[in-house]
Amino acid sequence: MERLADWFGGSTVEVPPSSVSIDLVTGGEWTATTLSFGPERQDTRWQGEYLEIIEPQLLAFTIQSIPGSPSADLVTVSLTDLDDNHTEMTHRQHGHRTPQQYEVARAYWSREFDHMAKRLAKHRH
Repeated sequence: MERLADWFGGSTVEVPPSSVSIDLVTGGEWTATTLSFGPERQDTRWQGEYLEIIEPQLLAFTIQSIPGSPSADLVTVSLTDLDDNHTEMTHRQHGHRTPQQYEVARAYWSREFDHMAKRLAKHRH
C-alpha cells in the first residue's frame, strides 16, 4: 500500500496509505485518494478494477474519479524486458475524455512515472 501511495502521489500530491486498497487479481478492485497541494487544492477519490494481469508483461485496469467521471477509462501498462538492466514500459489510457483532458492526464502520469524512476534508482544503489 505504501509503495502505491508513494508512486501514485508523485511529488505534488499526497496519497495517505490508509486510503489505498488493492485486490490485485483479475476482477479485483483498487481505491486511493489523492490530496493535492496549493491554492487549487482538489482532493480526489479514485477507484478501478483490474481487468487483466499477466506477470510480468501486462497490467490492464480501469480508473475513475468518484464522484465525477460518468465512466471509467481503460489503462494498460505493457512491460518488455530489453536486457539485464532495462525494461520498456508502454502506458495507454483511453475512454471518454476530451483531448485536453487526456493531455492533463498524460502530464500527471508522466510526473508519477518520473517519481517512480527516481525511487527505483535509489533502490539500485
